[in-house]
Amino acid sequence: MSNIQIYYICPDTIKRNLSDSEINLDVSIQLGDKSLEKIYDEIKNDPYFCRGEESISYNYFLSLIKNDITLYASLDGRVVGVLNFMFNEKDGERIINFNGICCPIKCAGQGIGKRLIYTLIHLGKQTNTKYIYLVCKGDIMNYYSNKFGFEITRAKTSFDSDEDEPGLYYDEGPYYFMRLDLSEVTFVNKKGIHH
Repeated sequence: MSNIQIYYICPDTIKRNLSDSEINLDVSIQLGDKSLEKIYDEIKNDPYFCRGEESISYNYFLSLIKNDITLYASLDGRVVGVLNFMFNEKDGERIINFNGICCPIKCAGQGIGKRLIYTLIHLGKQTNTKYIYLVCKGDIMNYYSNKFGFEITRAKTSFDSDEDEPGLYYDEGPYYFMRLDLSEVTFVNKKGIHH
């Protein structure tokens, strides 16, 4: 899997917002050679891409591609992993909301997701981002905690129907709200993170 290349792509409106916020992703990662529509179609046409729905709804994940910044892993011209995120601001600090990650079932366990997350952490460091936030369900929390150093900031058993995010996750929990403090990350490369 060493031939995997990581790229980014996002809608034009987000590109303008990034420019207005003086965020230049091109310094850290190459702009993708595929359109958002092409990535969307590849995922939609692969019956094994993100269809287990253990940690994120397939339909919600597809919607992220057209509305977020997308990192994608490419191998031999095929998309083998996708991560979605957005830059935001909280308490006067730049943050990243890590919104979802998926790959085809046949690529699971090959380190693609780890490479995408390392790339996200590297981007965060390069753009003076304070924290990366995510919400995850169930035992996947251990993966983010043990492999990358995310800490749980709070837990919730379910999302109520009147909340801002109904339908994005499954009703049964528990859900973990997690955060990675990028000021504690001193070095990121393909082999890991150093705190």
